This record gives sequence, structure tokens and C-alpha cells, in this order.
Amino acid sequence: MSLIDDEEIFARVHKYKIFRSEGNLFIDVYEAMLGKPAHKFMAVPNLLIQEAKKEYFGVGDSQKEALKDCLKKIKGVPIDTIVPLEEAEGPDTSDRDSLEGDQESRGTPLIKKLTRKLLGRREISPSRFP
Repeated sequence: MSLIDDEEIFARVHKYKIFRSEGNLFIDVYEAMLGKPAHKFMAVPNLLIQEAKKEYFGVGDSQKEALKDCLKKIKGVPIDTIVPLEEAEGPDTSDRDSLEGDQESRGTPLIKKLTRKLLGRREISPSRFP
């Protein structure tokens, strides 16, 4: 008897952070523990609230392979190209605006501010690590 449904994948998540002059980028490496994924490991760049475009995902049969694949794909690419901010702003509310009022003025600016802070602020420079 399986612990999960046939179409599901149960994964362990390994977290990494890359420090750049333009800001910090996170990389989550998913390790398939149960299920039938195409690859045992997948590295996904993100800004916590938004994942990267799929073209920047790294895959492999080991954590190291997936990370290397991902790092090769993102090297020299600006963070806002890897993780487009306009996609992090939420769904289009224009159809609901007429029924519910101005949704954009209530919710979207908070997301914009958060993503700007994530991109524009360096928390700790790598040289400050012991």
C-alpha cells in the first residue's frame, strides 16, 4: 500500500541562497522521496513569494547535479529576468473591480513593495561569513 496517490510526489526540500550585488536569490532543491518524478532532484530559483521561469530550473540524479545545472542557467542573468516581478503581483482583478471596488489599491502595492525589498536589499554579504 502506497503512502501517497499515484500522481503525487513527496519531496524533501534543501534550501540555498545566492548573494548578488543586485540582491539575494534563493534556490530550493526538491529531492523526491516518494512518487515517480522525471528526475530525482530539481533545483528551483525563487524570491520566496515567486518561483523562477521553468527554463532556469536545474535537474539531475543528485542534489549536486541539479544545483550545477541550475547555477549554469542563472549565471550572469539578472534576478528580475529569472523571476519576473510582474508575475508576482497577483491575478488580474479588472473583472472583479466593478463588483468589489478597487482591489489593486488594497492588495497589489504590498506585493510590489515586498518584491522590491527582496530584490533591492542585501541582507548579509558573503564576506561577512566566518
